[in-house]
Amino acid sequence: MTLLYASVGYKGSVLVEHYVDHGNFVDTARTLLTKIPAYAKKSYSVGGHNFHYISENELVFLCFCHEKLGFSTPFDFLMDIQSRFIASYGHNLPFNAPPATYDPFGRVLEERMRYFSNPQSNKINMIKDQVSVVKDELTTTLEKTMNRGGKIEIIVDKTERLQAESFQFKSGATQLKRKLWWQNKKMMIIIFVIVFYSRNHRSSTNKTNKQQYNIIKC
Repeated sequence: MTLLYASVGYKGSVLVEHYVDHGNFVDTARTLLTKIPAYAKKSYSVGGHNFHYISENELVFLCFCHEKLGFSTPFDFLMDIQSRFIASYGHNLPFNAPPATYDPFGRVLEERMRYFSNPQSNKINMIKDQVSVVKDELTTTLEKTMNRGGKIEIIVDKTERLQAESFQFKSGATQLKRKLWWQNKKMMIIIFVIVFYSRNHRSSTNKTNKQQYNIIKC
């Protein structure tokens, strides 16, 4: 899917535009430019195609494409040409600029339209759109849940139960740690007693053997 049309408008007039194929969408885009508010970011769906635009301080950046192109790619394109146009001409445009003043930017529109229509760029932005849809669905589900009085109590109950289970787990872990510590201490005491007894027994045996040896010698 490709971007079919793009334009930059100011105070309801087209400053510069570029389109791949001519169609009635060009006239529709020019009419739409006269109705866009000063500060807006919006999309309009028309027969399987979409108009997307960004307007700021009466400066409008608009494009037209097939709906399968999604939303991320067109708006990334619009923000791209917006930054490039402002970098070249600034925010405050002269009131009576000659008609050909902005013609060189038409080549920029053509090149950036071709770039953002690249399939590889589209794949990345399709993933962005899918992530955005999932986020919107999750947000909508949460809003629906929060708007139902009974559901809120369930959420709170679950939260409180999770907090209680977490506290019980921590308490159980502490008790287990103490129990293992005492078992370890007991084991060390038992080992110490065994070693101590073993050494004393060995010393006593050696002493007895020495006494018996002395008796025999005598």
